[in-house]
Amino acid sequence: MAAGIIGALTAAPAVIEGITRIIGRFVPDPAAQAQLALEMQKLVAEREAAAATAVAEIAKAQAETNTVEAQSPSLFIGGWRPFVGWGCGIGLLYAGLVQPLLAWLTGIVNAALSIGIPMPPIPASEALMTVLTGMLGIAGLRSFDKLKGTAASDLGAKR
Repeated sequence: MAAGIIGALTAAPAVIEGITRIIGRFVPDPAAQAQLALEMQKLVAEREAAAATAVAEIAKAQAETNTVEAQSPSLFIGGWRPFVGWGCGIGLLYAGLVQPLLAWLTGIVNAALSIGIPMPPIPASEALMTVLTGMLGIAGLRSFDKLKGTAASDLGAKR
């Protein structure tokens, strides 16, 4: 939902320009055109403010949900994040260290013994990285917060 709202916000200037052209075709008086264009810009600005507020409320609600989930003693409620994190970590460990070592050892054994042991599979780690970076907040935003001094750990110290 937030992506749709943000997309609508970025489309607002084009909408204003299009409606201003339409007003110019149907309203011959330049003063009336300017008044209608101003009213339309105010309306769009109000809609943009409402949309920005809605996006902020969605983010706040998600943050509250995340906090409640993380504090839950139930493994099925609060444990999904560690489960996914450990799963991604183990998958990346296999993709980055274990699989290459197994492939190297398999090649040596195959050459030395002239047998055909199949190579270990190479996992598709793109999905793992997408999930893991999303969970860890590795998009530059966390570093940006730390740089600005608005990281959660910094906020507690400033109170």
